[in-house]
Amino acid sequence: NPNSSIDGVQVMYYSQDKDYVPKEQTEDLAKIMMDEITKGTGARDRGLLPRTNYVVVRDTEMAAVLIEVGFLTNKEEVMKLQDDDYQNLIIESIIKGIERYFEKYD
Repeated sequence: NPNSSIDGVQVMYYSQDKDYVPKEQTEDLAKIMMDEITKGTGARDRGLLPRTNYVVVRDTEMAAVLIEVGFLTNKEEVMKLQDDDYQNLIIESIIKGIERYFEKYD
């Protein structure tokens, strides 16, 4: 991103029904992941971004999201993203989000 002041987390998700997953379930995964990551890291919520043309979220047979956990054009974010403790917070938050999703839909 050319804006060096941009920061935070954003989550992309497929915004249409799939053969095996209704769009509401995929959007719920996106919401859960955003909630856990922002709660766990303190990062700014940049929002959920519905996408139909991202292969990584479109061409799966399950709910899938793409999480942007920071911006490399922002010097402060780069420093956080290189920090082992911050990386572990991200990992733990993603794990909690996956667990919450499966508690609800498994």
